[in-house]
Amino acid sequence: MRRLLPLILFATIVAASCIASATEPEIAATGDYQKLCGVCHLPDGKGIPGVFPPLNERLGHWANKEDGRTYLVKIVTQGMSGTIIVDRQKFSGYMPAVAMQLDPAPLAVLLNYVLLKFAPEIDVEPYTAREIERIRSIVVRNTRDLRPQASS
Repeated sequence: MRRLLPLILFATIVAASCIASATEPEIAATGDYQKLCGVCHLPDGKGIPGVFPPLNERLGHWANKEDGRTYLVKIVTQGMSGTIIVDRQKFSGYMPAVAMQLDPAPLAVLLNYVLLKFAPEIDVEPYTAREIERIRSIVVRNTRDLRPQASS
């Protein structure tokens, strides 16, 4: 046990420094992802085959286009139902409006977290609270109508 004590102490210091280096919004976004998104899309973003699609670089490509940015905000604030095709696979899950209760700033942080976590190789302009407010004001009857088709 005495030999393990320095190792345990070192691991504790490393863990504490990692937590200390994360900002409050990053910590909140991690929790929001786990609570609002990770339940269906899973902590690793791989989703559930046939039910919930994976979160991957496709999101970053969408976030680089105005209609894709709108779609990403609307899907988490309005939800969506019906079958979609992602990477030539059908998904028939129901996407609830999981982020409807989030204010614009925390929603922007959450979407930016998802983009950085699952599409880190894609350079994307971060969402802002102002952009979230603007997109939320757009009236859309069916979120599926906004879904970018070229990069399903």
